[in-house]
This record gives sequence, structure tokens and C-alpha cells, in this order.
Amino acid sequence: MFSHSQDESESFLDTLLANIVHSSAIEGEKLSAFSVRSSLTNKLGLSEAQPYPTTEQTDDLAEIMVGAVENLASPLTLERVLDWQVIF
Repeated sequence: MFSHSQDESESFLDTLLANIVHSSAIEGEKLSAFSVRSSLTNKLGLSEAQPYPTTEQTDDLAEIMVGAVENLASPLTLERVLDWQVIF
């Protein structure tokens, strides 16, 4: 999926984690950062020393976020946005 050094992968993971947690907080959602982090590591194919239980919501948010950053060069089409809406 992504080929980065360990430090780069951790930084990338932390950036995605902060984005999801803070964006959700703006919407009035309080998410477990541990659950979101585990969902992201699973989606990115990374390993964690201490995995935390995930939820369907955190898995879905990780899927949307990773899908968005993996396809930065792709146009943001109505179809992509509607695909994200279907997840929720």
C-alpha cells in the first residue's frame, strides 16, 4: 500500500488519526482515538504493539480517509462522494 520508513508511516498515521478525530469532534462525535488508530493501522496494513478493539464506525472512517489519500490524483466526482455516503 504505502512504502515509507517507520517514522514516516507513524507520522502519516498520526496525521490521518488527528484528521478523523478532530473532524468528527467538529460534527459533535466523540471517537476513541485508540479505536480509530487501530482501524487505520489495519486499513494501511501496519502492525501495532497493542491493538485496540475497533468499531464499524471507526473502520468506515478509516476506509474513507485512506481511500481519499490513496486517490489524491483522481478527480473528486459525485460518484466518489456518494460512495462515501453509502458507508454511513
